[in-house]
Amino acid sequence: MTSAVETIAQRSAYVAQALSTMGADPEWDRRLTAYLTAECLSFADMEFGVMADALEKEARARTYLQAEFGKNFAQNPEASARFKEAQRETGIADEARASQYLKPHWAAAKDLMHTPAPTLAAALFKSNMIAREELFCEAGIGPLAMGVLASDFHRLGLKEAA
Repeated sequence: MTSAVETIAQRSAYVAQALSTMGADPEWDRRLTAYLTAECLSFADMEFGVMADALEKEARARTYLQAEFGKNFAQNPEASARFKEAQRETGIADEARASQYLKPHWAAAKDLMHTPAPTLAAALFKSNMIAREELFCEAGIGPLAMGVLASDFHRLGLKEAA
């Protein structure tokens, strides 16, 4: 399990890598800024926003119900109903998160993936972003992502044409 400090250190390194790619191309900078903004808002919602609050309430409900009704609290109709209400609130928060933060985050990541990397640093960051965001998991994007990266390296004069 990754500690909060490691997570912050990893995020800081990732953001620093991204910021180091700025300044070579205005279009890259615009799309990178959009991506970093969307990624930060998505992360923040999960860590200390509405989604985090809903998950915390659900976890507290589970703890209280286990203390009151035992580990098998879901077998008790009253406890089960109370827990389902907490889960319903988490579901509502999750739906809001998807439309408000996740969809824009995913769209910005895909948009950045398709933006020509202006430098070697940008191409290397793009590779990390594709892996971190697991863009390759969407049907057909894995081979497309490889093609995009190969094009970047070829355009930068760092790889022979495939």
